[in-house]
Amino acid sequence: MLAVTDLITRIRNAAHDEQKTGYTDDILLGYINDGVRIFRRMIMENAPMILAEEKAGMLKSGETSVTFDSNVSQILRVLLDQEQIAMVSVLDIDYTNVTGIPDCCYLLGFKTLKFFPVDSVDHQYEITYIPDMQLLTLTDSSPFSNDLDDLLFEYAVIRASISNSYDMSQENVVLNTMMAQAEQLIRSLNPMKVESESYWDDYPKFTEGAWNHNHMYRVRR
Repeated sequence: MLAVTDLITRIRNAAHDEQKTGYTDDILLGYINDGVRIFRRMIMENAPMILAEEKAGMLKSGETSVTFDSNVSQILRVLLDQEQIAMVSVLDIDYTNVTGIPDCCYLLGFKTLKFFPVDSVDHQYEITYIPDMQLLTLTDSSPFSNDLDDLLFEYAVIRASISNSYDMSQENVVLNTMMAQAEQLIRSLNPMKVESESYWDDYPKFTEGAWNHNHMYRVRR
């Protein structure tokens, strides 16, 4: 986790710009933020728990929503009373005159998670999510590990080189190699196991009061 100022110093040294005549701090900071954005996308696809945060609290009787302090990039898991509930689209809900224990939720905008249906008792929730990217400033530090910081440094150096080159073929080859290394490193940080289980037959299900057309029936446990 390197300080942004340290990253910029390393980039200048590698780009032979110690006198600060070729690049301003803002330009190099822009390259760093571009790299952070790209690496975040890789992480979200291959090892999302590395970026994850948790929000826990009580969904009070009659309440239907939880609001986050900042925008959310991705919801990974929602637990209600220590049981996972489904993430759906609001378009899946055909009517809203159903009451009872919430068995699904959906994002409304980027800051609000809505639960459905509404209940008359309190429920404990725990949400695992990835917050939206915050642009780094000159007073910040990289959000990554030292290994990823090395690749972030290489990315910014290549971007600086490309900006001063007429023939970008060599830089593009190096950039593609570096990006492949970054993806390999990210994959190794959190190997993901994929299992396929029957969704429909785990529990007896009942269709009375079923609330949408995609067969997301409530189950009797």
